[in-house]
Amino acid sequence: MLSQNPLFIFFGNGPFENRGCDAILQSTIEILKKEFGSCRFINSLSFPSEISYTDTLGPEVVNLVPEAKQKIRRWPHEWLEHQFRKRILRRPKESFEPYLSEAKAALALGGDNYSLDYGSVKRYFQANSTVLSSKIPLILWGASVGPFSRNPEIEKYAAKELKKVSLICARESETVNYLASLGIEDNVRQVADPAFTLRSTAIENLPPELKIIEQPCIGMNFSPLMKRYWNRNQSWENFVITCIKKTLKKFDLPIILIPHVVWTGQDDHLFMKRLAESLDTSKNKVLLVDRSYNARQLKWIISKMKLFLGCRTHATIASLSSEVPTLSIGYSVKAKGINKDIFGHTDWLIPLDDITPDLLIEKLKTILNAQKDSKNHLGKVIPSYKKKAFAGGQYLKELLC
Repeated sequence: MLSQNPLFIFFGNGPFENRGCDAILQSTIEILKKEFGSCRFINSLSFPSEISYTDTLGPEVVNLVPEAKQKIRRWPHEWLEHQFRKRILRRPKESFEPYLSEAKAALALGGDNYSLDYGSVKRYFQANSTVLSSKIPLILWGASVGPFSRNPEIEKYAAKELKKVSLICARESETVNYLASLGIEDNVRQVADPAFTLRSTAIENLPPELKIIEQPCIGMNFSPLMKRYWNRNQSWENFVITCIKKTLKKFDLPIILIPHVVWTGQDDHLFMKRLAESLDTSKNKVLLVDRSYNARQLKWIISKMKLFLGCRTHATIASLSSEVPTLSIGYSVKAKGINKDIFGHTDWLIPLDDITPDLLIEKLKTILNAQKDSKNHLGKVIPSYKKKAFAGGQYLKELLC
């Protein structure tokens, strides 16, 4: 049996300025509270955040923010410890380590850290090793994993490490199938991304410019992250401007540009502000949503859309879970898996390598024409999909009890 007010450690999640990371954290807390009652949480962030959300999250959540790297003078105690970790343990000191002895389990958040989409995965497997050395259960929570197939050496290493994990709660079938191909099945359970359960929060005293969402609109989320995977002569920014102009010309609907990450270096708002400045906004046909709204408020805005187009996975999760017909632009396994699991096909997903302005317009037109059927389908599927997200808490409880 679990003791009263169990402590759970979260690690691997990004800053709150990434509203997807915000959504993962807040929904995970609710899922665990539903299953375990009163809990305590250590949230060890992977990157510094200027937002604490202490008032929103409550006193039961302690946020640990990474300290800035400092040069350590040779021979003091800190230097010796650093050398021991570097040369013997082969892993850095984690901010959550002091809490491991008291914790019931450690959950690796972040969604798709265990992939090659953002560079090396070594950092996350090192954190796993720290948890495993403490003998407490390690859970990959709501994760998309891999594929690592383009780097056989990393794939072999990842397969070995992933078999050590106590429980992998995979958020889509593509991950489950890939892990099975590596011989990893016994510790895998398919769930749904925790953010499908996130409750939206209405914006009180709606600003005058945002009242446009009271009429039918097309919501759009474009990300500067896509430039990393964009391999064409035309810049990603100019390509997106072309797509927006064609959408405005084709459909007599306002376009609402909705940022979902406002973090330095990956700032959707800054990127889409440049887009808006290149468009004719004089007829109030294009509105850029303010950067200040949190994940719950953005989900409420997205829920008001007639149709949504998104690059950021958690922007599309906010849309799909609000039963809004959604077109995804994807570059990785997660978008394919989520669309396949919800719709039974990937017709409403455009791989980044295949996208053209004409294909985008064609897909938007098809979804609008099938809007009633799409909403009916989402209305039937999403409630059970949310139950799959809550099932992660049940699997965790079975593991611990």
